[in-house]
Amino acid sequence: MKKSLIMLAAFALTTAFPSMSEETEMVYPSSKNWSIGFSSYALVVSSDDYGDDDFSGVAFSGNHFMSDNIGFQFELYVLEHQDFSGIEVTGADLLAYYGSGLLSEGFKWYIGGGFYSETLEVGRFEEDFSGGQLNVGLGYNWESVGLDLSSGLRTTSDYEDSGDDITAITASLSLSYRF
Repeated sequence: MKKSLIMLAAFALTTAFPSMSEETEMVYPSSKNWSIGFSSYALVVSSDDYGDDDFSGVAFSGNHFMSDNIGFQFELYVLEHQDFSGIEVTGADLLAYYGSGLLSEGFKWYIGGGFYSETLEVGRFEEDFSGGQLNVGLGYNWESVGLDLSSGLRTTSDYEDSGDDITAITASLSLSYRF
């Protein structure tokens, strides 16, 4: 079910926005409304009772920018626990951003939010987590390349176990091709 929802979201992103990009091209005739990228991605789940669980790995993303101020991102990631390599997390983020400079060459910043859905795997054991998140980022766009540093704060109700106080934070450094 979770993978079906992720695939549906990816399909919706790729089919819904091409018709909108024609309108955007009138406003920004030389703009590059799409980008695909590769990221170094990290997730820290911090617990008052159990300490930190640090995960790191890679992510692949697709972005569509409707204007210089509004953008959407779909990101798939695969992470491994820093201390126990047998623990893996795979997941997806679906985000909307508001900012400045998203289409233009030069510096950009953005804030936004969206949803995450992921699966933690330890051997044959699997547990799913999902929820909302708030994100911030900044970066720089060259003609065909974008560089971004972003961070997110996640809702933690799915992470919480037996009333434990949990904080979940993500960070990524992304390099993307703009087209």
